[in-house]
Amino acid sequence: MPAPKGNQYAKGCKTSGRPAKLDESNSTEVAEAMIDFFKSKFDTFKDELLEYRTGNREHEPLVDLPFYYEFADEVGISYRTMKYRESGEDKEFHQAWNRCKQIQARYISLASMNGLSNPTFSIFAASNLTQWRKKQQVTGEDDGPIQIEGVEISVQ
Repeated sequence: MPAPKGNQYAKGCKTSGRPAKLDESNSTEVAEAMIDFFKSKFDTFKDELLEYRTGNREHEPLVDLPFYYEFADEVGISYRTMKYRESGEDKEFHQAWNRCKQIQARYISLASMNGLSNPTFSIFAASNLTQWRKKQQVTGEDDGPIQIEGVEISVQ
């Protein structure tokens, strides 16, 4: 179906949809805001945990793990646009994305080591949101199959 007449976003547009809110002009600004968002959640949690452990806080801190979806909603950018930008040629945004993943990993480990999150959830979150795995994964060169040279294997 063609775009409606008078649609200002369709004029000369080779792709569909409105212009992205995340592009080269504001990528650095969004990347910095994303890091600040993740760091502020982690720092707040860490401070509340310290207060709780030292007896200066009555209730244990709320585990409010930062998510990319949450940040995207806060700044008005779709998660898919952010993920597209992260996987593209924008090295700076990619580095910011990875830095936020590291903050997520620290958050998960701190919460789980202090007994503030369900152990099953901690394992699930760590294996899905970070590079942590329950068992060692062995692969060959460039993540390919393991090549063994000089060994004959016969099937009987």
